[in-house]
Amino acid sequence: RLGGLYALIAVINAVALAAAARKRELAVARLSGLTRGQTIRTSALEALAVSAIGVILGAAAAACCLLAARRGFLTLLGEPVLVIPWATLLTRTAVSITAVVGTATIGTWLATRTNPITLAAARE
Repeated sequence: RLGGLYALIAVINAVALAAAARKRELAVARLSGLTRGQTIRTSALEALAVSAIGVILGAAAAACCLLAARRGFLTLLGEPVLVIPWATLLTRTAVSITAVVGTATIGTWLATRTNPITLAAARE
């Protein structure tokens, strides 16, 4: 449980740092015609897409490992002894995706408070 909490904090930190580092990019998007709300929604959708891709790739990697373990158990014990706690798995996945999208949304909201002209003209 503690490892999962640590991983969640690390992911939230990474998303928050990424949003803060994109201030200039977000300012250019706003100067090109996006409103602040559209910029925030775009960032949230981007975080959702990246999270979904991560879940799909992680599930594929886990499935390969679990299928190999199942086959090993079948060979050793004569029957597959592998139980997947689906409720826990789906709950943790939903909490993780919600945390990533929420952090990206709040980070973008905070990053877009400054006038976009000031941010676009600033040096990195």
